[in-house]
Amino acid sequence: MTAPSSVTAPSFMTASGLMTVTTFTRVTPVAAPGTRQVHLWTVPLDGPAADTAAALAPSVLDPGERRRATRLLLPEDRRRWTTARVTLRRVLGAYTGLPPARIAFAYGRHGRPRLDGPGGRRLRFNLTHSRDRALLAVCRDTPVGADLEHLDAGPPDEGGLDELAEAVLAPPELGAYRRLPYPDRRAALLRRWTGKEALLKATGRGVTLSAVRRVTVPDGAGPAYGVPGAWTLLRPAPGGPYTAAIAVPRDTRTGNDKDWEVVEIVPADFNDAVDRAVDHG
Repeated sequence: MTAPSSVTAPSFMTASGLMTVTTFTRVTPVAAPGTRQVHLWTVPLDGPAADTAAALAPSVLDPGERRRATRLLLPEDRRRWTTARVTLRRVLGAYTGLPPARIAFAYGRHGRPRLDGPGGRRLRFNLTHSRDRALLAVCRDTPVGADLEHLDAGPPDEGGLDELAEAVLAPPELGAYRRLPYPDRRAALLRRWTGKEALLKATGRGVTLSAVRRVTVPDGAGPAYGVPGAWTLLRPAPGGPYTAAIAVPRDTRTGNDKDWEVVEIVPADFNDAVDRAVDHG
């Protein structure tokens, strides 16, 4: 891992939770994650971050990204998608030392982007967003999947929520869901959903109804099953009315699911923090 620069960056607010939380000093470029370590960036999608992204988008996003943004019907959706994508390029630029516009992506079978070209092939990342917030998970030399959901997502009524649970949960998961009182069911279902989506994204599979129901994930952190390989879920605390999951490979030699470190990065002033980290040269 590259040692941090001695120049002090703006202080970061840190998200509390069970995972390890670290504060970065300025680095040029940002130091890549260490072995069995996830850098988790919390990205605001409204406010100053959105204003900056709107100004940068014409010169930072490639033609395909700009076309995708225009296909979103609601202005709020276009603005938030653009903010997430511009910020992704800015953060990856901080890791690679490249200007954001020079970040090149290749795309997998299900449209998932990965870094292409020199400077970033060892980095793996996954971006997820819900409402006015996004999470960007970054690893080195290992696949990673992430999902974030607002806690009022899903059908508004109890009947619709139960129907969704029957469609997406594996039988053991559905049994655990049904034993819960109704006030606890929505959050429990969303915890399972985030775990399933994170796992499928980490393995490069499409998030289809049949695939979601086939995999089994814990209500909290721990091993996940139903796809090739050995995987575990990490549960960062995104704060506010959100729940999140990160899927990473499990160490089958030790059976230890707790040796992953999550470094949560929640800048007090996101634009200032990224600007200071990115090499604009």
